[in-house]
Amino acid sequence: GPLDRRMEPTDKSLTCPRSPEPLQTCAGHFGYLKLTLPVFHQGYFKAIITILSCICKSCSRVLLDPDNYSSALSFMRRVQDDHLRRAAKLRAITEECKKISVCPRCGACNGPIKKIPAGGSRYLMLIHDKFAKHEEQKLEFHSMLAAEDKSFSLTKRSQDMKQAIGKAAQDLDPLTVLDMFQRIPDEDVEILNMRPEHSRPEELIITHLPVPPCCIRPSVAMGVGAGSNEDDLTVILSE
Repeated sequence: GPLDRRMEPTDKSLTCPRSPEPLQTCAGHFGYLKLTLPVFHQGYFKAIITILSCICKSCSRVLLDPDNYSSALSFMRRVQDDHLRRAAKLRAITEECKKISVCPRCGACNGPIKKIPAGGSRYLMLIHDKFAKHEEQKLEFHSMLAAEDKSFSLTKRSQDMKQAIGKAAQDLDPLTVLDMFQRIPDEDVEILNMRPEHSRPEELIITHLPVPPCCIRPSVAMGVGAGSNEDDLTVILSE
C-alpha cells in the first residue's frame, strides 16, 4: 500500500529495509501502484492518435506497401540523429497512411481515428470509423447486426437504436489500444520515429502510477491511540 515500509520507515525506531538507515537519514524510495485498467495519458493523446493513424487496427502493422515501407525504414535508420528530418518524415508517413483504407498485409479495412466526448463529459475517447471508405462492407456489417438483433427486436422497439446501428464504430479504449501497441514489431516502431531499445508505443499509455516516498507525504501522529492524520496524497493513493 501507500505506506509500505519498503519505501521508507514510518517510525523513528525502525530502519529502512532497502537501505539499512534510520528514518532521519533515509531519503526514501519511490514505489508504484499497478492500475486495474490502463488509461490514456493526456499529454501523449496526440501521439497516440498519430500512431493509430499509421497502423492497421487489426494486425498492428504500419499501413505502407512493401516498397514505401522499406524506404521509410531505411530513411529512419540513416538519419537517427537528425530529429527534425525524422519528425518531418513521420508527418509524411502519417499522411500517406491516412489515405490507405485496406491493410496491404492482412487486408483488413481501416478508417479514420476520431475523438469524441465520453458521455458528454470533458474527457475524450477514441473511435475507429472502420467502414468510412467501404460502403459495401459497411452494409454487410449492418446486415449482420440486424440478423443478430432479430431475437431481441431492439431496432423495432427503439428508433434510437436503429439510428445507432447506422453509426456503429469501433471503440478504441485504452486496453484495446495497449494491446495494439504491444503487437507492433520493432521495425515498425522505428518507422514511427521511436527507438525500440529505449521506448515503445505502449509506454505512452499509463499502466502504473508512481508513489512518492513517505517523507514527501508525511503522516502526523494525532496522539496516543488516536492513530495518524495522513497526507492528502496518501489518501488519494489509498482510494
